[in-house]
Amino acid sequence: LRGKSELPRCIMLDLMMPVMTGEEFLKAIQEVQETDLKNIPVVVASANGSLLLNNLTAREVLKKPIDINDLY
Repeated sequence: LRGKSELPRCIMLDLMMPVMTGEEFLKAIQEVQETDLKNIPVVVASANGSLLLNNLTAREVLKKPIDINDLY
């Protein structure tokens, strides 16, 4: 990602992904040197709900199935 106009305003992340887990992604984004990337809020979707929030660097954890009002 290059240039602020291309950065997402928020990242919606599922913990269960095929190539990289959500937890691996969160660790990777915290290791990048660009501060702008580190400051993008991340919302995690998980069947485990808020139990994971203590171990993750996400802004919020939403329990699946996600209520659309909670997402907004």
